Amino acid sequence: MNHSAATSEARLGGYIGKFRPVWAATFRNVEDRDGNVLYFKTAFEAECVAWRILYALEQPTMLRSGEIIGTHRREAETYFTPQRARA
Repeated sequence: MNHSAATSEARLGGYIGKFRPVWAATFRNVEDRDGNVLYFKTAFEAECVAWRILYALEQPTMLRSGEIIGTHRREAETYFTPQRARA
């Protein structure tokens, strides 16, 4: 099973953030809008930005919308479950 991941990598001049969406096989670098790799002062900061980008990328794709599964079953069970004995 494939899992999404994010990490940081030490480079000369700082740390870079890397992330891999669940549907990808390779890691991608955290880049600005022009395609330049961003460098961070700490490994934590680089990894945190990578996770945020990954979340923003996957969330619209992986989020399910519509009716919740099992709604009809729950509704039907309210009619067919036995009543508790009255004291």
